[in-house]
Amino acid sequence: MNLSHLQVFYEVARCGSFSRAAEALFTAQPALSRQVAALEKELGLALFVRQPRGVVPTEAGRRLLTYAGQIFSLVADAEQAMAAYKNLEAGTLNLAASTTIGNYLLPPLLAAYRQKHPAVEVSLRVANSQEIARLVLNREVDIGLLSGPLAVGGLYVEVFGTDELVAVVAPGHPLAREEEVPLAVLTQETLLLREPGSATRRAVEEYLAGQGIKPGRTFVLENTEAIKGVVASGLGVAFLSRYAVEPEIRYGGLQPLDGAAWRLERQFLLVLPKDARLSPPALAFLAMAKKHSYGAGR
Repeated sequence: MNLSHLQVFYEVARCGSFSRAAEALFTAQPALSRQVAALEKELGLALFVRQPRGVVPTEAGRRLLTYAGQIFSLVADAEQAMAAYKNLEAGTLNLAASTTIGNYLLPPLLAAYRQKHPAVEVSLRVANSQEIARLVLNREVDIGLLSGPLAVGGLYVEVFGTDELVAVVAPGHPLAREEEVPLAVLTQETLLLREPGSATRRAVEEYLAGQGIKPGRTFVLENTEAIKGVVASGLGVAFLSRYAVEPEIRYGGLQPLDGAAWRLERQFLLVLPKDARLSPPALAFLAMAKKHSYGAGR
């Protein structure tokens, strides 16, 4: 059924005459007559009874008028919903972020986003970088935010900041009192690491392997806060994001090891499928994330 013809039929029935419908639609009356005739031919039914003062719908016309009203009401609802979606008066935003970004960087950014777009429903999943790449590739989330490097195909990747991993120990640890601690001491120490799939773990392992360093022992935990607690108890050494340990360093709960060898930089990445067509809520978040400056050592 031609919806343009249906629209003309609906207007003629509503106005009760072709001439008034033509005025309402800003078109010529003969054009409306041709479109109604085409619809009647398509349906094989007469839709109007012509009278001297106008037209009256037939029984079939009255039935069609009911459906037409419902159709155009739904069209109006759809247009209104799409306008609200476009103007960020509705919609959803699904994010996935690595532990460092999700726990320490995103909260103020999400608060600012929510304040600007209160009608958008936001969900955030915190996971390791390997899991985030999977979620993005499977389109289970709109945007992923993680720490580089990332070696996964099929993703668009953009740098939106830098991070610094620093080695920390408990204030009472013997290494805390030394200056210019050599990296080689790790061969006699316990190194606390995140679980496999963590970008932090991968960056640390690749860095130490490049330096020819093999830790004496390793201790694996799946939570940055748990690692900080174990380090603070004096068990060993951990490389953690400066964003994660700044409060403890500031108040004396943890101490960074002295020397440039105990610091390494990495990038913060925004990732999404290469062919993604982002929704208005996701585009608004992407623009906001890019405006924020995340730099190592801040």
